[in-house]
Formats: sequence, structure tokens, C-alpha cells
Amino acid sequence: MATVYKIQGAFLKSCVFLGVVLVLAVSVKGNSEGDALYALRRSLSDPDNVLQSWDPNLVNPCTWFHVTCNGDNQVTRVFEHNPRLEGPELLGLASYDTNCS
Repeated sequence: MATVYKIQGAFLKSCVFLGVVLVLAVSVKGNSEGDALYALRRSLSDPDNVLQSWDPNLVNPCTWFHVTCNGDNQVTRVFEHNPRLEGPELLGLASYDTNCS
């Protein structure tokens, strides 16, 4: 009977370990577009706090304010209504127009 409990205990430990590995793998994968946008957010001055919804814990950046995506959940547009943002990273964006309304 003790052998059965040892086997069940080992099986349970294996299942828990596999579950932890799967959870970590999913959380590490994340979303490269979301990671890039969050890195951009961290480099900007956002005096009106318009980017507060840019949460790196949300897997899909398509739910963030000022982010537009296509049907495949790929980011197609950012800052459509031109919030008051400042920072050196904006100078590297070819299509960012600071005079949009």
C-alpha cells in the first residue's frame, strides 16, 4: 500500500511541476508588439496619463487606449488622436506627426 502512495505522490509532483513549467512558458512568451509598445511608453513623458491602460500584464495590446489593431490582433496604428507625449523615442518614429489634431 505504501508503494501506491509513493507512486501517486510522485505523479502528483510531476503534474504540479509540469503545470508550473507551462504557466511560466506562456508568461515568458508574451507579445512582442506589446513588449515594444510598453518599452516605448516607459521612455515617454505622459503628463496627461493617457497611456495608463498600457499594462504589460495584458497579453493583447489591442485592448490598450490609443492602439488600433487589425482582425489578426496585430497593431496597425498607435496614437491616432495624438496625445501630448514627449520623449527621445518619438524622434525615431517615421510617421509620428506632432501637428495632428
